[in-house]
Amino acid sequence: MGDEATGRVGGRRRLRTWLLRALLVGAVALSAWLQVGRLEVTPAQIASAATDEATRQQAQQLWDDALAAANAFLASDFRRSLPPGRLELDETDGMSFVTGDARLPLKVWVSQLGRIAVWSGAVAQECDGGFRVGPRGGEVPAIDHSWFRTRDGRFRSVDLVARTLLHELGHAVHRVGNFGVGRSLLNYGEIAVTLRPWAERSFERAPGAVSHEFTHWWLAGPRHLLTEEALQAPGSTADLDAHIAETPGPCEHGPAEAWALEW
Repeated sequence: MGDEATGRVGGRRRLRTWLLRALLVGAVALSAWLQVGRLEVTPAQIASAATDEATRQQAQQLWDDALAAANAFLASDFRRSLPPGRLELDETDGMSFVTGDARLPLKVWVSQLGRIAVWSGAVAQECDGGFRVGPRGGEVPAIDHSWFRTRDGRFRSVDLVARTLLHELGHAVHRVGNFGVGRSLLNYGEIAVTLRPWAERSFERAPGAVSHEFTHWWLAGPRHLLTEEALQAPGSTADLDAHIAETPGPCEHGPAEAWALEW
């Protein structure tokens, strides 16, 4: 091999080595950036948040009310696309969904990936063990995030907070969405290739069904009163039944009993 050929081979090797090093440095930098400001939202974090007591109490009450509404829905005839169960909230360990002998963590993290989700127009993004949200409306991460706050910084309504929670639970139960690198790449590939509305994409149909069921439940009675009587009022499922009967539709409703839950 002549000097010129040897030089070309050596140059390619050096370029390959430089590219591998650049990729490694980039991966390390990205991993570090993703951890910046990452915070798990729990009642304990809200209670110790650096803000006034009234705001802390309002945030925790919003979470408690949303949880009560979500559990009332889960116990109702409107639930068609989730298994029977109950959401529980621990002071330090956050939320989980309990069904039968299974317990599914449903933690909430404020993170850089949540920031990207909010930038793209979402409120939250599913992930292993729960869902991510982005900073919004202030400088107190445990309270000022997209699950609790509107774009203009006000607290969201109870029904919207509960709807988001149940939608993300739908992602977790159906295991559709951004769980792991492989599924995330498939989902983003679908977004890039198809021009369908967001709600009609394959990984949103089952969670979307949960959202629709909750909305029908919320509108079927005076749920906004948030009393036990209002939350337990049965209400008519006729509109929901008509929605489910529509063909074709963007939602994929139950039946919940057909699923094998392997967590």
